Amino acid sequence: MNDSRENHSTGSYVEPRVPSITGFGQRKINGKPKIVLNYSLEKCNDNSGTPKIDVCLRLKPRTFSIPSNEVDTLTILSDNTVACSSGNAREDVIEYMFSSVFGPEVDQKKFFDTWIYDKVLRFLNGNNELLFAYGTTNAGKTYTIHGNLNDPGIIPRTLLLVFNTLNNKLMAQCKYKPDKVIAAHILDENLIKVEESFRNNILNNWCNEKIQEGLKSSVSQIDEGQTIHSMDHLTNNDITKMFDLIKDVDNVTLDHGDVFYTVWVSYSEIYNESIYDLLVTCLPKQKRTPLKLSLDQDKNVYVRDLSHVFVRSAEEAYKVLTFGKNNLKIASNNLNKCSSRSHCIFTMKLMRVENVENPKTAVISSISFCDLAGSERLKKTLNIGDRLVESKNINTSLLVLNKCFSVLR
Repeated sequence: MNDSRENHSTGSYVEPRVPSITGFGQRKINGKPKIVLNYSLEKCNDNSGTPKIDVCLRLKPRTFSIPSNEVDTLTILSDNTVACSSGNAREDVIEYMFSSVFGPEVDQKKFFDTWIYDKVLRFLNGNNELLFAYGTTNAGKTYTIHGNLNDPGIIPRTLLLVFNTLNNKLMAQCKYKPDKVIAAHILDENLIKVEESFRNNILNNWCNEKIQEGLKSSVSQIDEGQTIHSMDHLTNNDITKMFDLIKDVDNVTLDHGDVFYTVWVSYSEIYNESIYDLLVTCLPKQKRTPLKLSLDQDKNVYVRDLSHVFVRSAEEAYKVLTFGKNNLKIASNNLNKCSSRSHCIFTMKLMRVENVENPKTAVISSISFCDLAGSERLKKTLNIGDRLVESKNINTSLLVLNKCFSVLR
């Protein structure tokens, strides 16, 4: 982290935490902090008054107790402000302001209801939304985005809310498909068969037996680059039980008139500065084909040749997600036995079509969930070889993201 005491104007949303932070608590801060870094949405407004970015801080519960001779270095001051110090009375205390701060007592449901729910509503009403998790390795990013079977995260809850809301307004056939960013086209019978074949192949192989058997492999095998996604052997019954745990999600009534909807999902990763489609599998020892960024006729950026899969339910969408997780790059380091080695992006596209028999226009919106790889320090991860190369690329891409946010501010 740059020394923000000398030039705090360069602070960004993606700066790693102050290295001295070892815990959290309610220690009283005497005196006025000398440094204040504002990460709240007031710093992100344009002339229209609409915030470009909302930034929240979620604190991970501590897994260890603080020795009696030490003090907490992070204090929650309010629902949007925290203060941190090194514990040394001579050091400055730094205040960080966010749009919201969620303490370690906040569970997955409350976090979703408070922070994510309204964003999903905007997506359902035709707006594009991007949600991403940033933090150091082992900070709990993947837990927040995905959760687990007993405590589902943002994505499963979003899927259930979306499909419960659309319900009987979903098209049974994939006749209409989004293209590039905001374009769409009508599929003929042959193209529909192609899409259905691709979709059925994923849904019939989402829980790959050979990969699942390898999930119990040792850390040394993971170090060799094996692609895994979980330490659980998932079944259809597991997914059903998971969604039953969150079935009390509030449904929404949409006032869009006599319309029908179709939902498509994609899943990609950015690994070592290259983009890969996680829904396309390769033969053993075959190199994956990197995808390229392109511009559409309106100068919007999209990933060329990225696969999109037509889904009819939350369960189907989650199976597609699980299929893609089988291809994710994961490895072990000194801080995290299952550390993500790439940035992965799961996107849902919603098409709203009027006059289904003879449509003239369609409203397309998307919501993307980006699970960023964690920023890493060599002296803590002890990475070498390929892991070290991955770390350098991860940190480089996060630096570029830093610059993007600086422009937005």
